[in-house]
Amino acid sequence: MDAQGHAELRRQGLVIEADHLHYDQPTDTVEATGNVRMIRNDTLLLESPHGFYQLGGQIGVMDSPHFSYRDPGTLLWTPPPASYVVPLPGTPIQRPPLWFIQGIGKEMDLTAGDKETLLNTTFSTCKASTPDWFIRTPKLDLDHTLQEGDAHDATLNFKGEPLLYSPDFTFPLDNQRRSGLLSPVIGSSSTTGQDIAVPYYLNLAPNIDDTVTPRFMSTRGLQLGNEVRYLDPSMSGILSAEYLPHDSQLGTDRWFTSWTHNQVLAPGLTFNANVQSASDPNYMNDLNTLIGPQGLVYLPRSLNLSYTGIQNWQFGVNSLNYQPLLGGVAQYRIDPQLSAHGFLNDWHGLNLDMSSQYTNFVSPGPNSLAGTAVANGITYNGNYQSIVSGSRLHVNPTVTIPWRNNEGFVTFKTGMDFTQYNLGQFNTSPQSVYNRTLPITSLDSGLYLDRNFNLGGKDYQQTLEPRLYYVYIPYRNQNNLPIFDTGLSDFNASTIFTENQFDGIDRINNANQLTAAVTSRLLNPATGGEMVRALLGERFYFTQNQVLLPGELPPVSSASDIIAAFTAAITERWNFDSYFNFGAQSHRTQQMATTIAYTPAAGKVFNLGYRIDTPLQGMPTTVINYLGQATTFIPGITGPIPINDLTSVKQWDISGQWPITSRLSFLGRLAYSTLDNQVLEALTGVEYNAGCWALRVISSRFPVSPIQTDTAFYVQLELGPLGLGPNPLDTLRYNIPGYTKTNEISPQ
Repeated sequence: MDAQGHAELRRQGLVIEADHLHYDQPTDTVEATGNVRMIRNDTLLLESPHGFYQLGGQIGVMDSPHFSYRDPGTLLWTPPPASYVVPLPGTPIQRPPLWFIQGIGKEMDLTAGDKETLLNTTFSTCKASTPDWFIRTPKLDLDHTLQEGDAHDATLNFKGEPLLYSPDFTFPLDNQRRSGLLSPVIGSSSTTGQDIAVPYYLNLAPNIDDTVTPRFMSTRGLQLGNEVRYLDPSMSGILSAEYLPHDSQLGTDRWFTSWTHNQVLAPGLTFNANVQSASDPNYMNDLNTLIGPQGLVYLPRSLNLSYTGIQNWQFGVNSLNYQPLLGGVAQYRIDPQLSAHGFLNDWHGLNLDMSSQYTNFVSPGPNSLAGTAVANGITYNGNYQSIVSGSRLHVNPTVTIPWRNNEGFVTFKTGMDFTQYNLGQFNTSPQSVYNRTLPITSLDSGLYLDRNFNLGGKDYQQTLEPRLYYVYIPYRNQNNLPIFDTGLSDFNASTIFTENQFDGIDRINNANQLTAAVTSRLLNPATGGEMVRALLGERFYFTQNQVLLPGELPPVSSASDIIAAFTAAITERWNFDSYFNFGAQSHRTQQMATTIAYTPAAGKVFNLGYRIDTPLQGMPTTVINYLGQATTFIPGITGPIPINDLTSVKQWDISGQWPITSRLSFLGRLAYSTLDNQVLEALTGVEYNAGCWALRVISSRFPVSPIQTDTAFYVQLELGPLGLGPNPLDTLRYNIPGYTKTNEISPQ
């Protein structure tokens, strides 16, 4: 049977068009000649001068085919209505807007089971007739059941130049995760020399994947990185490692490991782990790790087991240690910490609470914590932290009487704080057991006032919320007690309504003080969403605090610094956040932080920040302690501490991502000190999105220590779906809040 001209054959899942069709009934075979077009299973479009297809067996051969394959989510062919017009010869079949794979080959073999094999093939995910990048292979296997392609002896070409060869290159035919090569990162750094990382993604199971990253550094050697991610209904985690055998500069093996894990062992019983370790203190600074955290002074090693299976009770077992890196000193090891917290709310109008904690502190020794540091010609001597080992038992039962209605609240709270120390190794005190018992009483009260108004045709609700908070704690001499994990808290909007000015329980201040503050909010009455929040507060001391840290000067003012905070999210595009601390003793701005973020659309963001931090002479300076919390050091008395923590800060921070053209975007961040007239950190780059590929060129300059700066230059090329997976340049998201990869932005 023959058909000439506008010949067309249709079967379930198959459309064949050609200038001439010949059907051989005994073999159930169709031979198509001239302008052959075939649509198979609504996913594969073939254009060929000649081909055979066996209808019953669903097998065939196409000569010199041009093929296009896409996700079956968008139809290549829509079933026609009762009457329709067949397209004229030469009229292309309408293609959907997005094609996953298209290319040309010498021959295509179609087999049953949705499989095709192409010989001497060139293919790409670019839609252009002359693609910017393509893969050339003598044999290409496409399996639509597995949604996977396999190119043998494949060569990746970009702009006509070969970039990479692989004997067996697999890639996905859809947007699901598949094993394959990810986007390489090429660059140079003052600490690593020429630097190239080529990650390979392994989809081991639906809930487990692995990224292996060989990395060559010309001045260091060949490093191997690995990151395994796992997810289960009861647990999740990431296990990462880097290994550099025989660092060319140091002549030693170097490594970094990280394990984060969260698991529900049983109803109410959970386990959490965060364990990081490096071969040496300089690892992060020297190698600018692609998987590890940046700019840290300590690496945490924490294990936590918690149980909430008993009503109104919470129990915990913790182990905590920190590895010091460059700029850090050895810290106490907590091994173990046992905690229990019980509460009973609304018991005859009372809220009962009892928290208890037992902690064993293991000292790293006197040589680890003592020392000196020199900064700007000033020597910082002494030892702020204790070196004595010991245990601490803390019990704090409280009773709260709350009263609340729509107009306001009053909360009376009283409790007894008991702490016992049992000191061991390196104890130089006249006794080994110390007890401290303190009653703590507070009265918290506030009003809630609101009004509705209309402005510019829009309804708003404004609140006025004044608040008074009184605390009384008698004085106890605590000079003989060790300081394990306690420092002076920052006085800010988050800590203004707290009983203790210290961050930790080794010191509890005496208090006879009143905190007065007022908060005003602007709300959307339809949604309840908060658009603007403003706070103004100050603390007044009726008696001065006599509990001080070593070297801390006693306060002389009867009032605290004035705290002001303002946050606004008036539209989805604009966000404003500001914090202000005016010193009562210095009569000047002690701290200020203001940030403005403008995000009109994905891929468009501008951030502007300004920060002032002026510590008083001889007063504590806050840094991060071994618990990852704020710890206080006193300039001129304690040390060693980083140079940046000893001086005032006046710093601008500007970052953004903005399109220059429809394809080219600018990326940048600048941290500048107006106090020193010096650039502290800088990052500049461009990102080019060509649709089927994206290119990022990044240059950065960051301090890795008080006396060392790392300058780096990196290039990353992403080729369509071949670059899916973890991105080694995720540092862009850290340095530019709101950053979005342009090739991940959905079309509007």
